[in-house]
Amino acid sequence: MPKILTGMIAELRENTDNIAESACNTASSQEHTEELVQQLGGEIKQIERMNSTVKELEMLQHPSEII
Repeated sequence: MPKILTGMIAELRENTDNIAESACNTASSQEHTEELVQQLGGEIKQIERMNSTVKELEMLQHPSEII
């Protein structure tokens, strides 16, 4: 096999390996992003519950001032 073809095959193999590694990194990054989104969603719900509790406490302390 001519040297040029051997070199091209080696380069294609390296490119294929790089593409496969990149795909794995992308999948891992996407999974991590989805986990963060779920975590943030839970934190938002917790903040909303805390906000509701604060409003209830304000109403108990100053019922005539709440609009």
